[in-house]
Amino acid sequence: MKARMRAALRRAAMAFLAVTLGAVSAIVFAASPAAAVGPCGSSYSHIDRYAINSATQGTAAYMDLYWSDSANRNCAVLNGTGKTYGFNGRKGILIWASGYYDQYDQDDRDYSYYAGPVYTPSGVNMSGRCVNLEGIVELPNGEVVSGHRYGVHCN
Repeated sequence: MKARMRAALRRAAMAFLAVTLGAVSAIVFAASPAAAVGPCGSSYSHIDRYAINSATQGTAAYMDLYWSDSANRNCAVLNGTGKTYGFNGRKGILIWASGYYDQYDQDDRDYSYYAGPVYTPSGVNMSGRCVNLEGIVELPNGEVVSGHRYGVHCN
């Protein structure tokens, strides 16, 4: 009788454990993943991409522009592509708000993949103000190309 009672208790405990583990697993795996954080931070969304082209090599880099509703600021990153992606050479990005030419942010050094992030001035509300970008990238053959976008995303 005691052996049957122990076996029944053991089966009940195993069933309880299985149900509990199943419920915990369902909760853990049903939880949505955290939002991916981009290069500028969690509040920034990608809003545009501008190519920097080489006459001999095609697209050498992209200037990616981001916006944060909560910070009312823009951010930019220069991303190497093609032959410049992974090549340790000059990559640079510069950003400033229209009308604030002396308040800029830049990152310009030898990098393998990207330069930045750089941000518009923290004290300037960029809502309704245009943003300006300049980028530069060195190719493996020594060619240096640059590009710019002035007066974009003025809304």
